[in-house]
Amino acid sequence: MDINEIYPIRLDKKLRQQAGDLYDEIKAVSYDEELLRARLKHILTSPEYNLYYDTVTEKQIDNTMLNYQNVFAWNKTKQVYRFDDKLWDTIQSVEKVEIHYAVFKLLPFPTFWIDHEFERGFAGCMVNSLDSEIWLSFLKDDVTSYLKIRFPTDENDGETVEELLQEYDVPDWFLRNLRAALNAVIYLCTVEPDVSTTKIELPRTTAPKKTAKKGKKNTLKIGNVGAKAGRIIREYEERERRTSTGAGGAGGKGTAKSPHLRRAHYHSFWTGTAGAKQLIVKFLSPIFIHGESEDIKPTVRQREKKRKNHKS
Repeated sequence: MDINEIYPIRLDKKLRQQAGDLYDEIKAVSYDEELLRARLKHILTSPEYNLYYDTVTEKQIDNTMLNYQNVFAWNKTKQVYRFDDKLWDTIQSVEKVEIHYAVFKLLPFPTFWIDHEFERGFAGCMVNSLDSEIWLSFLKDDVTSYLKIRFPTDENDGETVEELLQEYDVPDWFLRNLRAALNAVIYLCTVEPDVSTTKIELPRTTAPKKTAKKGKKNTLKIGNVGAKAGRIIREYEERERRTSTGAGGAGGKGTAKSPHLRRAHYHSFWTGTAGAKQLIVKFLSPIFIHGESEDIKPTVRQREKKRKNHKS
């Protein structure tokens, strides 16, 4: 695996090369969106800087600003998730995200990268949680398309992720990307998701400071999602194909005794008392009905007003 092909790493290198000595200065104001925007606008429209453009649009400034914000946030966790293709396809069979929005409080990390190609060639999705909103940014070279999903602070209103999505007026292709990313995000928020982690030590991008803690490392964490689930689903599909072929095409799904896969889905419930409630989301594995294989462990299901807050 070439880690330099992981998009956030490539983007960080690109921004460092473009900004040069200004990289740390930009980072210093990244906490304030207005300050960051004003600083980038000055840099992008001033000939003395490496980032200078003859002409600059508001959209260029927006994209540049979001790229820096994403990189700065991701560098704090350096977390990447890669899904097994078969598990990915299975969780995408869920059409509506019928889970309470409090699921966003269960994110495994405040910022992470979903390393999977999305519609229109986007290299992946950056997930970034901030207070009462979650940002989903789909990135590819020189193009950023994102949505900030705001959710209520009162969890008693019972609104679901699907109902929140319906508040935004976005193109159909972008809605499909949103659903795909959210299905992946919610799977990662379940109890005991099927994830195995590989850690890779990266070279430092800057010299360690004298005040830096001893032994602190620059570690890339890659979560490989669904290896077991994908394998078992493939085994089932292959067995079903052989059974169907052996029966001359007459056997298989639909009959009471034919082996088949019961669709996976999510189950959520609250624990605790008022003021100390916690949402629990469990992934109910697809299982073989009248089959001999073990249950599959991890996959999907979920619940759906229109706010114009989408940028592309």
